[in-house]
This record gives sequence, structure tokens and C-alpha cells, in this order.
Amino acid sequence: MSIIPLKKLGQNFIRHVPVEILIDPKQVEQNKNKKLYILEIGPGTGNISIELLKQLENFSGVTINYNLVEFDSRVIDVLTSRINQVITDTSKLTIHIHNKDFLRFDFNIQEIAEYDYIYVFGALPYNISKPIIKYLLRQLVFIDKISKNINFLPFRFILQKEVAEDYIKEPPHASFLQWTIFPYVNYKKITKIIPPGNFIPMPKVISAILEFEMSKFGQVVKKLQNWTPAYDTSNVTSTKISDTQVNNVIDITLRQVKVFYRLQRKTIRKVLKKNFKVPQEQISLLPQDILDSRPAVLDYAQWKQVLNVIFKSNSVF
Repeated sequence: MSIIPLKKLGQNFIRHVPVEILIDPKQVEQNKNKKLYILEIGPGTGNISIELLKQLENFSGVTINYNLVEFDSRVIDVLTSRINQVITDTSKLTIHIHNKDFLRFDFNIQEIAEYDYIYVFGALPYNISKPIIKYLLRQLVFIDKISKNINFLPFRFILQKEVAEDYIKEPPHASFLQWTIFPYVNYKKITKIIPPGNFIPMPKVISAILEFEMSKFGQVVKKLQNWTPAYDTSNVTSTKISDTQVNNVIDITLRQVKVFYRLQRKTIRKVLKKNFKVPQEQISLLPQDILDSRPAVLDYAQWKQVLNVIFKSNSVF
């Protein structure tokens, strides 16, 4: 059965699977007591899935729970059939295909926390890649509060190259998109550029593989302490901060930062004065180099100074 990619779903099926999207076997201890949880987002007809399954045959003794989340019901039968043709041993491998919208995927955090490793990857539809990554990070940030043994393998996603570049841009050229994942990840990088000819149908843009590593919960809290005055976390340990609080603090902070990026041609001084109505005596407390800068230049410590002025003057947080 031939599946025609749908433009409204942002589908472009990959032809040749780059090895950079697969798991690095060196990062998984080959031990019969180890357990690996895999989540693939948007497998389509399974081109990447098949290559990963071939690779997993060499994972000696590791118990694997492989979950695939696909929105398009048209491809489920093809995906299932192709996977069944490849699997030779199910004693250590369990596969679950979920035909649903990933943004409504119910993460069983308690179950995932029982695993030693977690790997998430996928060729994301370009039109909703940002909401998918946001939802994923918000769900998984709490896992190591439950299990101290879980290891985040580097997550890898195929995205539009320009979007991937925005995710990794650092000051003095930081994009707003970079700040949306800043609290959640330890590092981020592009590992491969993929030309349009490697997809069916051929997109008008170049693609790239974005790789990043999830931060542990305590690391996320520490970043918040150094980044935002949305609430005082200085006397609160990471184990006492609720799940909802962390994401709320990040959301509140990003709303403020986004105002500056919408007006990114204006200096910090002008936005504080005209948009946030911060009194001049409060503005003057900031260093001159920050006031004369534009948002892309500021690092996280400088943002805290700016946000602190807004917080103290208007209590908008």
C-alpha cells in the first residue's frame, strides 16, 4: 500500500536514514539487568524505525520498551507490518504503537522512571515541531524526581535547519527559541545537515538533526535561581519545588522575555520604559551596557537583572 504524504500534516518521509539519528550503543551498558525506554515521535511509515530495530538486535541482554506515537491513522497498518517483518526476538523487546496526537500523549511517568535509560527521537512535522519539543520537555523534566537512576540519552530530532539553528544560538546572537529550552537542557547542537533530496516529497527547505541532553531536575531549578526572579527559589531545595511550579515559573519568565524579542530592534532601556512602564529610577539601577543592548545580546545573568527590575517595579510576574 502506497501512502501519499499529506502537506496538511507536514509529512515528508525520509528516504535514507542518517546514522546520527540512531542510538549510540556505547552509551548503553550491555547488561541483562538494564532497561531502555525508547520513544519515537512521528515514525510515519517506519523508515527510521526499521533501522533502529536492526541496531537494537545488537543490544545484548537489555530489556527494551519501544513506543511509537503516530497521528496519521493511514500509516498504522503499514508501520505495524514493516516492524513485524523485522522483529526476530521479542523476549527482551516490547513494542507499542500509539495512534494519537503526541500533544495529547499520556506519559506514564511512574513507569518510565523504572528504566535505566530513556531515548527520544523523531522526524518532526515542521509545522508543529516547536509545540512538540515544548510538550516533551515539560513532561520529562520531573522523571528523575521519582527515579535517581534514570539516564537521559541525547535526544535527536530532524527539523527544519533554520529552526534547529535558532534552538542552538547563544548570546550575543541568541534567539527567543533558545530561551524556551534553556532551562531544560544541558547542551544542544546540530549533528548533521540533511538535503531536501533525502525526503519524499522533496521539501523547499534544508533539514538538520538537532541533538540535546535533558537536564536533571536539580539542574533545572539551579538555572531558574540564576535566571529569573519570578519567585524566590534561593531557600528551596529541588525536591520541594512542585512540578507545576517549575513550568509555571518558566512560562511566566518567557512571557516577559518574549516582549523584548517582539521589539528586538529596540534597546532594553526603551522597552522597559515604554512597554513595561518601569520608573526611571528603577531603570537607572541597571548597568549602562545592558540598557543599551538588544535582547539577543543578553546572557541569562543579565536577563535576571532586567527581569528583577520589572518584578520590583510592576509586580507583573
